[in-house]
Amino acid sequence: MGVIWVINAQIGLNGDSSNIIISAYQFTQGDYSILTKSYFKHYPFQLGFTMLCQLLMTIFSWNDNAIPFAIVNVICLALTYVGIILLCATIFKKDIVAKYSGVLCLFCFTAILFCTFVYGIVISLMFSVWGIFIYTKYNKNNKIVYLCISAFLLGVSYLIKTNAMIVIIALMIISLIYMINEKNSKYLIFIVMVMVLSMSLKTITIQVYENKENINLDDSEPLIGWLAMGLQESERAPGWYNGFNYGNFEASGLSSNVAKENALREIKKSLNRFIDNPSYTKDFFEGKICSQWNEPTFESLWFGQSRPSYVERQGIFKIAYENIDNNGFYYYMNFYQQFIYLLTLLYFTFNIKNHDLNHIIIPLIILGGFTYHALFEAKSQFIFTYFLLMVPLAASGIVKLHCFSKKVFNKR
Repeated sequence: MGVIWVINAQIGLNGDSSNIIISAYQFTQGDYSILTKSYFKHYPFQLGFTMLCQLLMTIFSWNDNAIPFAIVNVICLALTYVGIILLCATIFKKDIVAKYSGVLCLFCFTAILFCTFVYGIVISLMFSVWGIFIYTKYNKNNKIVYLCISAFLLGVSYLIKTNAMIVIIALMIISLIYMINEKNSKYLIFIVMVMVLSMSLKTITIQVYENKENINLDDSEPLIGWLAMGLQESERAPGWYNGFNYGNFEASGLSSNVAKENALREIKKSLNRFIDNPSYTKDFFEGKICSQWNEPTFESLWFGQSRPSYVERQGIFKIAYENIDNNGFYYYMNFYQQFIYLLTLLYFTFNIKNHDLNHIIIPLIILGGFTYHALFEAKSQFIFTYFLLMVPLAASGIVKLHCFSKKVFNKR
């Protein structure tokens, strides 16, 4: 279904997607001059996903058309679903939970529409899910090779999308707890490996491209700039993109150090504003959090509406990408999102006293994502990753509810 949708929707490129795909195509032609221009000076971390796109173009002789990459997204989504189902089997040790996860994934139409967005989110998520699954396999088989494979997969996930660091940090925390509780030094090997691989793969990739044009991309938009922007107002919603980070780096003469100083000043201004006006602070963060976590499409409909189409939209595709806040697709996605949230809440209700560390992995990742995006730049598309990770919890919630219902009725 996903392949049929992306082929027939024929959604093109703009924004980051356009910059990355067009650059990757130019690289396949031996033209690296675009590295000296604005985009990669601001965002050198995007070279990880760009390199993957360049590799696929080279292998399959693709051009800068978006559709083949959307199909890659669909394939990676399918592999993500397989990983989620297998993960359920290792975490919950019940085949029924894995089966329910598969059914819930099957009805997640949001994910299919999300695949039209040519970016690193879906591919990175696939590597993260498999990295988590392989990690849990070590807890079952105690073979260090699983930790090594997991560290590599997570390193690749981070190379493609830096937000994967939230998953990495969560597994490092779990590893520290295991190491203390079980006196198992192999978890220390995992921590060191995943840190080294995450940093080195990204650094080496950037250095390879730097050498192509003999340029230096060390100076880039500092991370703290996204924090400053995440604490500011935006036309879209509180904490969303407002151009501050880009403009700040340009105004700083493309100097990271100067940009950091400016960002720190802006953060202090925002903190003073929050301290002086508690009601404003409440409204700001309430609006910021709800605009991300209570946005059922995760921008999947907006991707189609805001991007050019290779063909004139007709039929179901015209319906889907017009009036995106008030059509059947939106209402279905809203129902599905609330359904998953409700089941996830049931999971937490029934597992409040469960201290199994494997059960804590996904909630810890979600908590990390919630905290990060409550402070840094907001985008509902980033929440898609954590939403899909809720599916195993929701599936377990169904099983727990069924068991609870049986107990109640049996007592009667």
